[in-house]
Amino acid sequence: MFKWVEEAIFEEMEDALPRIDIIANEVIKGKSETNVLMAEIQEMQEEALLRKKELHKCIWCLNVCFVWLFVMTIVVLYGMFGQGNQKKLSIGY
Repeated sequence: MFKWVEEAIFEEMEDALPRIDIIANEVIKGKSETNVLMAEIQEMQEEALLRKKELHKCIWCLNVCFVWLFVMTIVVLYGMFGQGNQKKLSIGY
């Protein structure tokens, strides 16, 4: 009887081995996919950092343009209404 139980266990193990191989292959495939996804995440993080730097550069340029526009507006208004020019703003006549 002991030999019969041992053979049954052996047969069950033989039946289980292909399933274990399939599971092992799926685990390997999952690890490979995880590595690919991690590489993509890393690439996206690097790209996001580049875009963030570009955005800060654009914001800086925009601020410089606003300051330049403000200064030019002051210069034009001073030229039109300032003490150096005796023209006065007249409404009507």
